[in-house]
Amino acid sequence: MKTYTPEDVVAFLTGRYEAARRYQTGKGVDFQLTLSQYLSLYTSFRRNTLLKHLNKRGLNAFAKMFRDPETGLVLTWKTGKPAAVMTVNDVQIMTRKQSIKNAQFKKGDRHSEKTKARQSLVKTGIACSREKADKIAKTLTGTKDSDETREKKRLKAQERWARVRAQKVAMQQTAQTEKLEAAIVENAVQQAEQPVANATPDNSAEQVLARIKDIKLAHETHPAMKIIADIKSHKDDLDVFALVKRQAAMFREADAS
Repeated sequence: MKTYTPEDVVAFLTGRYEAARRYQTGKGVDFQLTLSQYLSLYTSFRRNTLLKHLNKRGLNAFAKMFRDPETGLVLTWKTGKPAAVMTVNDVQIMTRKQSIKNAQFKKGDRHSEKTKARQSLVKTGIACSREKADKIAKTLTGTKDSDETREKKRLKAQERWARVRAQKVAMQQTAQTEKLEAAIVENAVQQAEQPVANATPDNSAEQVLARIKDIKLAHETHPAMKIIADIKSHKDDLDVFALVKRQAAMFREADAS
């Protein structure tokens, strides 16, 4: 069997460094760790231990040892939380099992807003089981919300009631607009049903057509139609009642003239 030297261990670790650099760069991390800094993370004692394993197991078994899901050595963050930049002060070498444990949530940790949004999207529409709901209720019983939680609940309640008020106003707008349109159409129909003055058997058809044309034009130019158009264009305006009041005044002025 081939006898390996410390230089062989350095060559192997250089390959591990390049793999780590490609992995972190692929995740968008600014990888500022140099090769010499990476090698310095392996103490002399650890390098001697690696050399013993390399000579005892051979290269293939030695490489497989690094890929072990628990005992394999990996380059990982000291805090367990990824950052935008990776320097020698941010990382350490530890087993994969230790790295996974180090990355787990600890007391005082908080999810980022991006993570919260992703979790919310995944869980949307999925109802909790009765057993899970009971566990959550039991856990929360007797606990007080933090100031941050109370403020979030207050803001959400404001948003919810603002939506309810806006929907109520929109429904009232729609009802008022439909009622106004119906009144105008009914008035036009009543006018159309009135007998045409001076109609004769020879010109009655032409006079009826002319009258219908006049009624249609009057309908389109009627001041009330401006009210309808303004209401529809301000359907998201919460001050719709002031708008209707203002337009109703215009309607009365137009009728008076």
